[in-house]
Amino acid sequence: MKKTTLSLIMGLSFVLLFGCNSSDDDNVTAPPEPPEPPATTISIKDTSVIDVALVSTDPESGTMIINLTGDDDKAVIGADAFNLLFMGYPKPGPYSSKYKLAWHQAQQTSCIDTEECVMVIEELKAGMYQLTLDELAWKIGIVNFRVALEVKGENAHFPMAFLD
Repeated sequence: MKKTTLSLIMGLSFVLLFGCNSSDDDNVTAPPEPPEPPATTISIKDTSVIDVALVSTDPESGTMIINLTGDDDKAVIGADAFNLLFMGYPKPGPYSSKYKLAWHQAQQTSCIDTEECVMVIEELKAGMYQLTLDELAWKIGIVNFRVALEVKGENAHFPMAFLD
């Protein structure tokens, strides 16, 4: 009887020892996936609003940097239809006007609905563009400049306007 009791105690101990050591790996649930961050960019083709902010300009070389934002203030990407105008004015004085109108010089190019664009368009980062006119030839005496820009997308249009 002692052998049977001893065998039973050893068997029960074995079952208890290894039976309680099992883990519940089959019922472990994976941690939930973190939610995707909201989109911070929008394609020029998808936005219904275009806003332009002038970052910097160098009219003497024909370069400007702008920020484009669209729906929900998202950075607009993929823009390539621009109309850019630089206006140059002389220093105010007796020779700066004729018939009481100030003379000026304009340098313009349009890449809207044209096959040939003489402007270099570079997207520096999402929503930030550098536009550079090719072949500028400013007259001597021009000291003041203004810049105007038009941007066109499939569903939105920023009309030609002077930027400050």
